[in-house]
Order: sequence, then C-alpha cells, then structure tokens
Amino acid sequence: MRPVDLDNQIYRTYAGCGVVGEQEEVRAGSGRHLKRLLGEHKAYVFSLIQKFNQDVVPGEPYSERDDIIVIVDEAHRTQYGRMALNQRNALPNALYIAFTGTPLMKEDELTRRVFGDYGSRYGFQRAVEDGPTVPLYYDARGEKLGVATDGLNERIAEKLDEFEADDVDVEQRLERELKRDYHIITAPDRLDAVARDFVSHYTTAWDSGKAMLIAIDKITAVRMHGLIGKHWRDRASRRTATRSGSPSSARCGSPGSTSRASPPFTSTSRSRRTP
Repeated sequence: MRPVDLDNQIYRTYAGCGVVGEQEEVRAGSGRHLKRLLGEHKAYVFSLIQKFNQDVVPGEPYSERDDIIVIVDEAHRTQYGRMALNQRNALPNALYIAFTGTPLMKEDELTRRVFGDYGSRYGFQRAVEDGPTVPLYYDARGEKLGVATDGLNERIAEKLDEFEADDVDVEQRLERELKRDYHIITAPDRLDAVARDFVSHYTTAWDSGKAMLIAIDKITAVRMHGLIGKHWRDRASRRTATRSGSPSSARCGSPGSTSRASPPFTSTSRSRRTP
C-alpha cells in the first residue's frame, strides 16, 4: 500500500467512527504543518513518519506535553532511522504504543529496545479461527521448476535488518545490494517457467476463484502479465482444439465452459518479493 493510501485509510477509520470531523484540521500535510499541529492542543493528529523530515534538536521539541500517546503502525519499519529520531526529539515525553504484523524474532533486539516487549498478541491462527483471515498454504514450487533462488530470502532478511537499523531508505539500498540476484530472478527463462506453472496450476487445480501474482517490481509484473496471458491463450486454444473433435464440441464456449480467452488474475508488484 502506498503511503498516501495508508494515510487516508487511517484517517478515514477514525472519521468513520465519528472520532474526528471530516473538515477538522488534523492531518499533517508537511513537516512544518505537522510541527504546527503538534504545537496546538488537538485531541488527534494524523501523520506518516515521513513528515518528521525536519531535524529536531534535542531540547527544542514540538511539544513537551506528557499526556501525548503516539500510536505507531508498522513498528518494524522506518522506526530506527533519522526520522524516527526526529519524532522522539519532537515528542520527548510521549508514550509510544506500536503495532506490527511482522512477528518479532528472538534475535530482534532492536524493536524490543525501541518499543519494549509484546503488550498483546493476535496470532495468525486465531485470526483464521475468527474469520477475517483465510488459511495460508505454502507450496515451494521453485525446486520443482528448477528455478529456486537458494538463500535469497535469507540474504534479503539479513540486509533488511542491517539497513533498517540505520537508514530509512531501505528499498533503494536493497536494490543496489541485490543487483546480481535481480537479474537471476527476472531472467526470461525463469519468468517463462513460472508463468507456465501458474497457468497449469490455475487451469487444472482450480474450478473458480481469484488469484494474485506478486512480482519483484512493476516491470516484472508487466512481463509476467504478458507471459501468463500468452500461455493462458495457448492452453485455451489447445483445449478448444481437443474438444472440437469430440461429441461434446457443441458445448465448447457455452455458459459454464472453463475455457477462457484471457486469464482472470490480477498482477501487482511488491518490493522484495519474487514472482
């Protein structure tokens, strides 16, 4: 989700509950605007951490109030660099409560040092049992296709820990560090093999439903869209040709037929994810 979308989502959640008014000035539009809002005695202020882009000198805070509660979303990201330090200097007496959807590993001492240990946990299995989350099934198909990227996930995780500890510009640094792996991940033969497997899986193992393909970047998402579309049409053509010689050929293309000219899927890009 883009930062501007996340900002809108958080604000509209509070507005939808009637906590803040639609026309109330509570959303920071810039670093200077944020400083002004925090200097006023407002009940709620909404901001992304990127708005703490102005260096704050210790001892010259935006507010010295000790009744401010900072609710932090995505606590495992962008909370340890320059802007996070500016936030702490701007609100030195605030209480911080953080939320994250990423489990804290035993070796993750940095997050605990900044925010403390768990106050409450809502586990994945409980979310499945409650209904808002669907079960997750993992099928490591890289080995089967001969396109596995051995050790890539571990290397990415190590670099993320290293970069997030001292720099908020994680994505660009990660891209520079993993340039060689990028060419391996996006090699034409590899993408073609993944596209073929995708089409085979969703035309044989599924009768209905939706699918989402996550690619490493937008360019790769577009390439995968083209490859999957090609293989999907080829497969539909073969099925149509096979049926045309059978007694049931009259039903081909009729309502309820599973042959489709184009794939019913959505492709998107997500940084640090392989297709």
